Amino acid sequence: MISSKFISKAAAFIMLVAVAACIAAVVFADRIKESTGEEGVKMEYEDKLFDTSKIISVNIIMDKDKWDEMLENAISEQYYECDVEINGTRFYNVAIRPKGNTSLSNIVNDPDTDRYSFKLEFGHFTEGQTCWGLDKLILNNNYADATSMKEAIAYDMFKYLGADVSLYNYADISLNGEYWGVYLALEAVEESFLMRNYGAADGDLYKPDPMSMNNMGDFDKNGFGGKAGMGGGRRGGDRKTEGTTGDGNFTPPDFENMPEGFDFPQNGGDFTPPDFGDMPEGLEFSKDGADMPKDSKRPDRASNENTNENTNKDT
Repeated sequence: MISSKFISKAAAFIMLVAVAACIAAVVFADRIKESTGEEGVKMEYEDKLFDTSKIISVNIIMDKDKWDEMLENAISEQYYECDVEINGTRFYNVAIRPKGNTSLSNIVNDPDTDRYSFKLEFGHFTEGQTCWGLDKLILNNNYADATSMKEAIAYDMFKYLGADVSLYNYADISLNGEYWGVYLALEAVEESFLMRNYGAADGDLYKPDPMSMNNMGDFDKNGFGGKAGMGGGRRGGDRKTEGTTGDGNFTPPDFENMPEGFDFPQNGGDFTPPDFGDMPEGLEFSKDGADMPKDSKRPDRASNENTNENTNKDT
């Protein structure tokens, strides 16, 4: 009960940040073009990869032992070598690694799935190699999205608002010819993105760091104390952060102006609910959580993913 309320506050904050980022993307994209006087360059990969009238196929060709080793050490985000066939065209010596923040750490800690997101970097091992001009291709697993549409719709919204955003398409992913699943393929925000939008492949490109919850305690499978990000964590949760105690108990942050009658318990104490006035018939608060009417169902809750890539670093 307590953790869900805490997560709801964080999710609301993340949503506000996303809206602000959307507005900033529109404003600053226009200013950059005005200041440089440069227009984007038409790239071959726009039609080859991101024509959304047809799904693309991506076949990862990789030694099975190396593949298993990569997934076993996914949290390290180390690059491995593979070949990749995209729509029948083969690219050699391509770098691949698992990627993500919340989704990566959650899948690492989940024994029932190994459906990671991946990054393909074409010039990592072979200098200058691209995929029809694209330097890096992101393959997102649509983690915690049963529709597999939320991220795609978000990119369409940015485009509608006039922001310079990544191109996307859906992709059938295979491993050595064996079907792996449907992913969302994205144009990485890197040099080719700059060339396509601004006509130059160099210069400073700033992107926000993933939202860190360090000041409120980090989540992992053993409680709080893992890698930054909601729901994230490394194996073992051996790092103590502000907002936690040595045994993983949660000491809540000091929220200002809390509703009258609302009191956070310390380290698992009793919960004092706020006074919301007249509650719907059949619904009442208890210290153990809300007592729901017998014919009602709780909606599933999905985690928000907030990923970060830094162009100016070798990622």
